[in-house]
Amino acid sequence: MTLVAGDSCNEAAIPVFQAIKKGSYRFQDGLILDRRAGDTPADSERLFKALVGEAVAPGPPPTPRDDTLTKALEIIESEALGIIGPIARVLCAEHCAEVRDLPSLQQAIERIAVEIDDPERAEELRRRIMERLG
Repeated sequence: MTLVAGDSCNEAAIPVFQAIKKGSYRFQDGLILDRRAGDTPADSERLFKALVGEAVAPGPPPTPRDDTLTKALEIIESEALGIIGPIARVLCAEHCAEVRDLPSLQQAIERIAVEIDDPERAEELRRRIMERLG
C-alpha cells in the first residue's frame, strides 16, 4: 500500500488524510511510479494502522540502493523508453521495484525484455542496456 496525498507520500501523507473532516477518500489497486524502495505487507499494515489512528512503532528504513544501481535503473528505463515508449515506465516500475543487487538487476532486464512482443526489439533492448552498463 502506498498513501499519496498531493506531493506527500506514505508517513508524510497520514496527517493529510487524518485532517479530512468531511467527504471521503478511496483506496484503489494500481501501480505507483515511485523510485523509492518497494513496500512490504508489514509496511502496508503499519501505514493503515497509523492512518486509522492506532499507535505504531516506526518501520525499519528501506534498504537503500547504491548510486551505481540507481544509475543502472535509470539507464534501463531510458533505453526501454526509446524502444517501447511510455509503457516502459510502468514495466520498469513493476519489474525493478525489488532490485537491490546485480543478479536481481539482470533478472529485471530480462523480465522487461520478455514483455516486448517483437523478439528483435527485445534483443535490441538487452544489447543497448548492456552496452551502456559496460
